[in-house]
Amino acid sequence: ELARPLGVTSDVVLALFWVVIFITIFGLMNTVTAVYCEAIIFKSNIDRQSFDDQRKTKLQLKRLRSLMHEGPLEPDGRIRGRVLMNLLQGDGASVFKYLQLELWVAKALFKLLDVENEGAVDIDEFVYLLLHLEGNPQNIHMASLEHQSKRILKKVQLVATLLEQ
Repeated sequence: ELARPLGVTSDVVLALFWVVIFITIFGLMNTVTAVYCEAIIFKSNIDRQSFDDQRKTKLQLKRLRSLMHEGPLEPDGRIRGRVLMNLLQGDGASVFKYLQLELWVAKALFKLLDVENEGAVDIDEFVYLLLHLEGNPQNIHMASLEHQSKRILKKVQLVATLLEQ
């Protein structure tokens, strides 16, 4: 209906009108598609970078784990706090620097894992905790709560054992 007055003027003008409409719609569709594709490519690059970062973090933690196993261990395969701190100040310092963690974090994590205050922790538990921390304060808080609950459970079990006797 809108094009009827143009058809009265000339068929060429009517044809040009439809060509302009077609080009405009086609251009708009191309623009929307380009924006959509760019957003997908951007998200894909972020995902790839995140995957690469996780892979590098896991490699660094494997390196730290192997360094821990090379040092003096308890008979049950656990590592003492003093040995761990010496390692993290020496050969393992580069791993902690890569993870953007400081030595006090390692001390706090060691304390969290040492539920029975024996002065030694399982290497795999320590590395597992480091893997899931990633420097996020909320993760550190959750880990702290989890290990405090383990400590309380141990004490409750001890009290229950004493009451049974």
